[in-house]
Amino acid sequence: MADGSHEVSIVMPAFNAARFVEAAVQSVRAQTRTSYELIAVNDGSADGTGDILNRLASEPWPESAAMTVIDQDNRGLAAARNAGLRRARGKYVAFLDADDLWRPPLLQVLCDALNDNPDLDLVFPLYAHIDENGAMLGVESPAPAGDVTFADLLRNNPIHSDSGVVVRAEAASAVGGFDENLTGYIGLDYWLRLAARQTGRLKCVPRQLAQYRRHGGQITSDWRRMERNWKPVMKKAKAGWPDLVRPVEREAMARHYVYWSTIAYANGDYPAARRLAAQAWRADATAVIADSHAVIRTLACLASLLPRRLHERVRQGVNRVNMKRGIDLTK
Repeated sequence: MADGSHEVSIVMPAFNAARFVEAAVQSVRAQTRTSYELIAVNDGSADGTGDILNRLASEPWPESAAMTVIDQDNRGLAAARNAGLRRARGKYVAFLDADDLWRPPLLQVLCDALNDNPDLDLVFPLYAHIDENGAMLGVESPAPAGDVTFADLLRNNPIHSDSGVVVRAEAASAVGGFDENLTGYIGLDYWLRLAARQTGRLKCVPRQLAQYRRHGGQITSDWRRMERNWKPVMKKAKAGWPDLVRPVEREAMARHYVYWSTIAYANGDYPAARRLAAQAWRADATAVIADSHAVIRTLACLASLLPRRLHERVRQGVNRVNMKRGIDLTK
């Protein structure tokens, strides 16, 4: 994969992202580390995304940087990332979704982390949430303590977003491409395969260097899609690494039911939210009780049984508490 011409290959899939893609590209141009190639994959967009990408690619870039656009029929996020990986020639591969943003030192900080520790395969930053207009929402991903393990990923994936993840090219080649049969949990499936190779090779760099944009139509806003894709991811994990899955399977199931229930709740699907919250408690009540965030979220779902006005007061109160604690009710 690597040929030494650029230190980093940045893979950015884009599908109907005309509202956001220029800002994403400009956040790459603003990087203080400039030995990179940005590989933008236009995945069959019909909203002018391709025209924006081609215009940006034709503009002058720093001497040690380049931008390439790949056009393909719409085949989904995993296939678009794989198309970028096949073109990548950098020592490292970084991932950025077309609606998200990087802060200027991201590549500098994360590449330095990999350069300084050759035993690491993957590093990622902390993330702040922004709205459609780029305003901060007051939510930041928490920093995990120590190395990120296979069990950590399965229980409650601390890699909050795929945007900003940087992987050593040799490790990416070893685990192959993204699973093109998945339409959700695409990144998690990939990170699990990396983590299963050897412990101690995935690590968070605890600096807020990426911004995750919240807007309608995202993959993670559809709890049914997420639940549907969880099953094959778990099936693959159990088949490949049963000894790693077995100790955390029930806890992982409970945590993901909490996750899906809060997505359903945020979308106003209260019957589904209550059902999923109940399934979380049935899967592993101990795991739910041990996590104050999970308790708050499941109680919010149950509060939807209250009369509308009372429920609205509870919902607003829960949201205020969550925002003060830097918690996103839908993650």
